[in-house]
Amino acid sequence: ALDRARDRALALDRARDRALALDRALDRALALDLALALDRALALDRALARDLARARDLALALARIFNYTEVAEALQRKEWQLARQGLLKLEQTRPDELTRRRVGFVEHTVNLAAAENIEEYRQAQRGYAAFYALLVYPTLEELERQYKQDYGEEKEALARLYWAQKLTEARRADPNFPVWESLRLVCARRQPEEDDEEE
Repeated sequence: ALDRARDRALALDRARDRALALDRALDRALALDLALALDRALALDRALARDLARARDLALALARIFNYTEVAEALQRKEWQLARQGLLKLEQTRPDELTRRRVGFVEHTVNLAAAENIEEYRQAQRGYAAFYALLVYPTLEELERQYKQDYGEEKEALARLYWAQKLTEARRADPNFPVWESLRLVCARRQPEEDDEEE
């Protein structure tokens, strides 16, 4: 009986040692996971800060190039709302196409620079990408007519970029916007192109 009690005590002692070793290993793994998560969060914050600074520098450079002095001064002070108001005033006082395009570029860049978190930054990126695609697409059509070259692939890529951004905005604005509706819209948009090719 004494041998059994001693064997049982040794087995319990080994089990306790294994449990303590597992507990220490789990603590180390959790600490490592936490450290890695904090490193990733810090890297994302640094990348966002760097991107925001670049967007601000770009918006400021564009405002200076286009001689939007009031807007440039507001951007220098990081007064985003004042910069947007200045852009709106410019668009209202000079409603020509060139001003509309320039103001759009600066405005979308200001939206990037003014983002306060990663979600706002991504939303601003989508707006910028859609604006870019909308602006460049007619330019490619003009180049096709002028130089008799085919920019079909580039135009298709711009159209896909534009619609991807718009569908993402629609889904974000309305959480009930079904995914199948996106597919139906894309298919409906492609249908006339295919009909044109058959003729």
